[in-house]
Amino acid sequence: MSEIGMFTLNALKKLSRQQALIQVLLIILYSLFGRRYHGIKFVENYIKCIVIPYHKVTELAITVNAICTPNMQEVVSPHPTLTMKQNSDKTKTVGKFIRDESVTSCKRASSKKLPHLRKPAMIGGEVGHWTAVASSSLLLDFKQFPVENMPSSKTRIAIIGGGVAGLVVARHTAAKLDSYSLTLFEQTDQVGGTWIYTDETDIDKHGLPIHSSMYKNLRTNIPREVMQIPDFPMKHNEGPSFVHHSVIREYLWDYAKHFNLYPHIKLNTVVKHVEPDTLPNGQTIWMITYEDLESKIETTKTFDAVVVCNGHYTVGHVPHIPGIESFSGGTIHSHQYRIPEVYARKKVCILGASWSGMDIAIEVSQYAEKVYLSHNLPESVDLKMLENVEQRPGIQSIQGNIFIFRDGSTAEVDNFIYCTGYKFTYPFMSTKVEMRTDDNHVEPTYKHLIHMDYQNLFIMGLPTIVIPFPLFHLQAQYILSILEGQIKLPSTEQMREEYEMEKKALLELGIPLRHIAKLKERQWAYYDEIAAAANIPSFPPVIRKIYDHVDQMRELDLTTYKNYQYRIIDDENFALCYCKPC
Repeated sequence: MSEIGMFTLNALKKLSRQQALIQVLLIILYSLFGRRYHGIKFVENYIKCIVIPYHKVTELAITVNAICTPNMQEVVSPHPTLTMKQNSDKTKTVGKFIRDESVTSCKRASSKKLPHLRKPAMIGGEVGHWTAVASSSLLLDFKQFPVENMPSSKTRIAIIGGGVAGLVVARHTAAKLDSYSLTLFEQTDQVGGTWIYTDETDIDKHGLPIHSSMYKNLRTNIPREVMQIPDFPMKHNEGPSFVHHSVIREYLWDYAKHFNLYPHIKLNTVVKHVEPDTLPNGQTIWMITYEDLESKIETTKTFDAVVVCNGHYTVGHVPHIPGIESFSGGTIHSHQYRIPEVYARKKVCILGASWSGMDIAIEVSQYAEKVYLSHNLPESVDLKMLENVEQRPGIQSIQGNIFIFRDGSTAEVDNFIYCTGYKFTYPFMSTKVEMRTDDNHVEPTYKHLIHMDYQNLFIMGLPTIVIPFPLFHLQAQYILSILEGQIKLPSTEQMREEYEMEKKALLELGIPLRHIAKLKERQWAYYDEIAAAANIPSFPPVIRKIYDHVDQMRELDLTTYKNYQYRIIDDENFALCYCKPC
């Protein structure tokens, strides 16, 4: 009874009338003795009834009705009569309930007054003008079933995405199953998110866009000693600290197994729609519609909180360049890049000199005749020993295979790779939920995590230029502290005011909107802030020391900094040694 979700009419029809009655009876009894509002309400062809929590009930008198839908399908009435007696012998009539053993037909009283099932039906409210064909009553004595033995209500958490962020949230939620039930939805057949390599670059076997942007030779740009999740150290500790992506993939699989997360994970399941609904007490619940990609069965369930962990390395940002349509060479986004060998003896232009741009330029230069690294950085990138890499400013226009750069220089190009970043996308989110992603910046979010209008909707993975795995470790516990009431959030108005002040200050410092979530030096204060709020440890000083040292080594030589091994000695100190490349 920990997951009280939605029952479709088709599902109820497969049961006998008595079985269907028992199912709905259990739902409402669970709701009555739960710690918060639950139940069933009509939403198109789904049933959900909202009932009032009432404790210390000793007797429950039930009167039952059966109704039919506009297409004459039988369903259980959402407007039952409940008469409850407390220990104080006071009797309270709450509404109506259900018991049906003999309904054989049903009809509607007035077609003019009959509403469609989209209209919510609640205890004590209008259900619609249905004619009940049969009714009966039942008395249950709860004296032999003390309230404390009834199942207690759990906060139902939905996690969308089985990458690192989703797994970390699931790990901390699964550690408190007395308080939570959780479901993690992952559209592929394995967890790991962008760390799962595939040769495919377009669509998967289900016709969905390939999620991962992983290329074959990628090694991490953060050492494992900093990158690892704080409560699950990496076993792989030999050789350079900058490991191949397959090491991270295995690490994440071990993480999921170690914390027994698979029972809570739905693989090959795509979330189609996330819809908020407000209960009479003002609480927001979430109706999530998802599809099993193997069976093609679509289901809707209700949750108390949603954590969005769908990543942002799937939809590439492709800026328009005048004349690009005249280019006859091969063009891809870095999302589709896999191996450098295909560029052998080619002249390649790479637009963008962030992490992927520089990494791909170094790889491709080993095979290409010439690489033009085009970017708008104020200074050139130091690419020692790469004689066939030439840096150019941004691209002004393209004429056939001739690229014209902003300084007026030109180059003949065979292949073009956009390394221009990614877009934040939430295609499953209801239009009721404000989600602005203009200029690659997600609003309205508080603390780079919480939706300002819905304090039970969380969006992971917004900050960049951070140490992501440890960040998720802190954010996951911060989320649970909010749901448990340990952290009291400001009002929506106060959050918006605080956010706008912070945004204004950053813009005045010359940080454009699209870079506000690039925390860089601001990341350490952010970690300390959310850790303190959740009353958990932040990171020891040695983590920042290693991170800063890597930055220095990267600036000295971008082509060799990944050949070093870091070893943590204590909370303040680390050791460094050079590993000769194989």
